[in-house]
Amino acid sequence: MAKNRFVLGLFKFSAGLTIALAYPMAAMSQSFLRPESYYMVGDWRVERVLFSNGKMSHCQVTRDFSSTKSLRFTLSPKTNLFKYHFRGAPFPGSGKTFPVTFWADERNSDTIVETSIAQFVENKNWASITERQDEPGFSSDALLNSKKFTIEHLSLGGQLTQWTYSLAGSKNALEELTVCSLNKPPQFG
Repeated sequence: MAKNRFVLGLFKFSAGLTIALAYPMAAMSQSFLRPESYYMVGDWRVERVLFSNGKMSHCQVTRDFSSTKSLRFTLSPKTNLFKYHFRGAPFPGSGKTFPVTFWADERNSDTIVETSIAQFVENKNWASITERQDEPGFSSDALLNSKKFTIEHLSLGGQLTQWTYSLAGSKNALEELTVCSLNKPPQFG
């Protein structure tokens, strides 16, 4: 489960009073991030995302299925955190977290099924899941040779919402994500 990080911001008022306010890191970091040029691996866009000072924040691979349905995987080189970002269906409440279950390919008795908490990012209409740090990781074991990725949410009221995304071509894109996160220059073609 991802922890909320806070940055301390200091603001001075005309009377000389300084007040410290805490802001969620995710809200502040959005304005300081910028994608570097990208290249395509099949239908997947590979990007290195930089802070405003030019240092790398993370790498990401994204596949847009339509203007409102996308799947993105990100990998941070410093923390080695793998995240899933998705959009494409109404989320259960803006600015909230919600429990999800996710798996690759068909769900059966042999399927690796993970349970986590997704965070809805209201201004971007995306939700994200941070992979747990235990080994073996779901990303390396299940996604590399799979055809689809499914995320499911069961509300307290019993309503089931499912998001399913094609993983066609994702093996090469996920390999490029790893290369990018090692801070190697992208292979722009």
